Order: sequence, then structure tokens, then C-alpha cells
Amino acid sequence: MNIFKIKDLYESLGKEKFTKEIDRRIKDPDICLLKDASDRDWHGIREAVDSGTFVHLIGSRVALKVREGYELVKNPLEMIFPVEPSSLKKETVIGMTGPAGLEEVKEGMNYEAKGIGELKLEYDNTKYGELVEITWETIKFDRYNAVIKVAGRVGEDAKLKEAELAAAALLDSGDTGYDGSGIYVSGHSNLGTTALATAALETVITAMREQTDDDDKPIMVTPKWLCVCEDLRIPALKLIKSILEPGTIENDVNILREEGLEVVSVPFWTSTNTTWIVVGTKMGANRGFVKNEVLPIEIYTRRGQNTDEGFRRDIEASWKVRLMCNYHCEDYKYAYKGKA
Repeated sequence: MNIFKIKDLYESLGKEKFTKEIDRRIKDPDICLLKDASDRDWHGIREAVDSGTFVHLIGSRVALKVREGYELVKNPLEMIFPVEPSSLKKETVIGMTGPAGLEEVKEGMNYEAKGIGELKLEYDNTKYGELVEITWETIKFDRYNAVIKVAGRVGEDAKLKEAELAAAALLDSGDTGYDGSGIYVSGHSNLGTTALATAALETVITAMREQTDDDDKPIMVTPKWLCVCEDLRIPALKLIKSILEPGTIENDVNILREEGLEVVSVPFWTSTNTTWIVVGTKMGANRGFVKNEVLPIEIYTRRGQNTDEGFRRDIEASWKVRLMCNYHCEDYKYAYKGKA
């Protein structure tokens, strides 16, 4: 890194324009001056600019690292939970009663109306967050990259928290349906007690395709994802990818290959090694589960010495990372728990 280039840029543009220019370059990896900065480089930058600008520079790098960490980790259940923006602390999902589809209307007769608001679900959106701090010792002893690495892990933690929430929601961690019951109960025709095997999976697929609405009309569920704990990932792949029927000496064709199921392993299901759940769609659209998002991941910077806490603890700067969301089930008919 050319410290003189940064110093010349700072002196030629002035503090305000220099800060904006660095922010622009930090967001563009092709021209980012700080991407591969060593601790020695950061020491040189600290000598080249004023203290306020320096805190802003390292803060911008921390914020970028948080986002890099967040985007690096994949939520294995992300495709099952489409995002719906929310602006409420408590989200109310309104249900509908009445005829499930178009009915014949004879000449001169009234149309049947669907009542709205007779059924509802309520969910609390929850805020999660973490702080990254730079102490006086960090700056004094040039340990900047240690903090930047921590920032990357904070971003990873944020995505892992979302994955954990999604896994709990899919498993049924207290969610209730419009009828006040849990997601998977015998009355919902979506709960089994059989270990994962060919016959059990065929039974679940058939049961999901036969799900009906309140008027006993088919809702056209297409099983899409086979979600399993880590212990069942390999057996699940054998079930749906083997050319011939797995586990037999016969030459029967494995019809499960034609179902188009995708195996999704859920590392957060560690309390049991037998859990498997099939999730479906309706003509490609996700109807069963939702992520309400009030705040996507946000990062805020604060000069630590300007606060009482910062003054007492020698905090030179701190960065707050937060998000606010909720993962929940809206319609139990699009999921089937084969075995708890």
C-alpha cells in the first residue's frame, strides 16, 4: 500500500471530500485502497490523517468486512422463507374464510363473499445485535486487522442467527396455526412417526399432494425440499438420487428421482438424529413459511471517546450491527414432518 498516495489524496481533497472518496473506493473492490492493508499500513494511515478521519476510515473497513462476512455464509433454508418487508413490532397475518374458489353464479343470484379478518395470526418481530469495539490499546499497539477479522465473524454470526431462527421455525418452535394448534399435529394430516425410507417418503409425498382447503378442494401442493438433520443427509441423498431403488436387490427404478426433491441439510437440528421434514410449494410459489424483515443487517459507527462509557473504558470507536426479523409458518399444509 502506498501511504504517500493516501496522504496526498487527503491533503489535496480536504477532510470532507477525502472521506467521501475513500467511502466510494472502499465499496469498489477494484480501487479499494484499504482492502489488503496490514497493521503497519494502518499505522501509516493514522500518521497521515487526523484522528477523526482515521476512525472513519477503519470504521468503513469494519462495516464492509461485516457485510462480507454476512454474505459469505449461506442460510440453507433461505429459499423456503421468502422475505416480506414489515414495519411493525407485532405482525398480524389476516386469514380468509368462506368459499375457497370461484363458484357458479346463476342469473340474478348473489355472489358469495369471503370474509376477511375472522382468522388471524400474530408474531413478534425481534431485534438482534452485536457490538465491535476498538480500544485505545488496539490503536496504540497497531492491532487493527484483529478487529477487522472480528468484524467479519460478526457478519457471519448475523447470517448464522437468521439460519438458526429459520431452522427453529421449520421444526416448529411454538408456532401455532389459525386453529391454535402447532404446525405438525395429527389433525393437520402432516405428522408421521416413521424413519426416513423409500416407503415413508412416498407416503409423505402422496399425503402432501392430497392436502385440501376448507372446502375439501385440492390446493395443488408440490413437494420440493427434503429437509433433514446432518445424520440423515447421506441416506436422504441415496433415497432420491439413486438410479435403482436403494437398499434392495431388485432392479426396480427409483421413482423418487422423478419427484424433483432437493435435499437440504439443517445443521441446527442437533437435538435429534431422526428429524426429516418435506416442504412444498404451490405451482412454484412458497406459501407455507415467511421471513418478516423489519431491518436488514445495518451497521452504525460511533466515536467512543465522545461517550461516558467510551471515556471510562478507553473505547476509541464502536460499531453496532443489528437486524430485526421473524421466521414463522403461515400455512401448515405445505409442510409434513415425517418423524420428530
